[in-house]
Amino acid sequence: MNYKITKHYARGEEQLIAGFNELNDARFFMKKRSSIDDLERKKVIYRLYDDQELLHELNIENISITHAKYAEGTSDFNIAAPFIFLVMIQNIGSLERKTIAQFNDKNDANLYIVCKFEDEHTAPDNDLFLIFKGKILIDTVNKSIIANRKKESSTSSGQDKGSTYKLSPLATRPTPGGGPADYWVKNEDE
Repeated sequence: MNYKITKHYARGEEQLIAGFNELNDARFFMKKRSSIDDLERKKVIYRLYDDQELLHELNIENISITHAKYAEGTSDFNIAAPFIFLVMIQNIGSLERKTIAQFNDKNDANLYIVCKFEDEHTAPDNDLFLIFKGKILIDTVNKSIIANRKKESSTSSGQDKGSTYKLSPLATRPTPGGGPADYWVKNEDE
C-alpha cells in the first residue's frame, strides 16, 4: 500500500487506520471519514502519507497537538502492525482480484465500499468487492447487495414495535421484603 492514513485524537496518539493503492481513493476515504466525525462532534486530525512523507493533513477543528509519531518521523510505518481487513475488487467478467485497500476496522472497510458505490464515477455497478480478515473471506459486496441491505434495514426498523410484554401495574405496588418478583403480562393493546 503506497498511501497510508492516520487518525489522531486531540488527547491521544496518532494511529494508522488505512492503506490504499490509489491516491484518489485515499483522499476520498479521508474526507468521508472526517465528515462523519464532524457530525458526531469528534475532534480528530487525519493525515495522508506517501510512504513516510506527509502529503495532506485534515484538521478542521484546528486542534493543536504535542506529539504525532508519524508526522514527526519518530515512528516508521514498516514497524506498525499489519492491517486486519483487506478489501479486494473483482471486475465482472474477470477472475482476477486486485487489492485496493486495507483497514484496521471493518466498519471503515464497509464505509469505503458504500461510498465508492454512492459516487457514480468511482465504481461500476457490477464490480464485486471482497472483504477479507486475514485470509478468510468475511463479506462480499456489490451495488445490488448494498441496495438490498438498505431496504431490509429500513423495512425492519419500520416494523419494530417493541416488546410484546409490558410491566404489569401490580409490579409497582408496595410489597414487603421478600415479595414476589416483577410481574410481566402480554401487551394486548390492539
